[in-house]
Amino acid sequence: MIDTITRDRCDRCGAAGRYVSMLPGGGLLVFCGHHERVHREGLRAGGALSRPLAAVTDGEELAGVPTSRP
Repeated sequence: MIDTITRDRCDRCGAAGRYVSMLPGGGLLVFCGHHERVHREGLRAGGALSRPLAAVTDGEELAGVPTSRP
């Protein structure tokens, strides 16, 4: 299982990450603002939980997975 977010780049295009999504199976995806908007409904429909990356890296937990930066 992924313990921390170790990169801040969009998993789709490599741009600066703005959102992190935890998938029901436990994986994490990081998206830029554009790709978060493109995939938002599909992620929600699939049961993913999304938060702004800044909130998560400031110590917020995402569904029990610690996501603060080292």
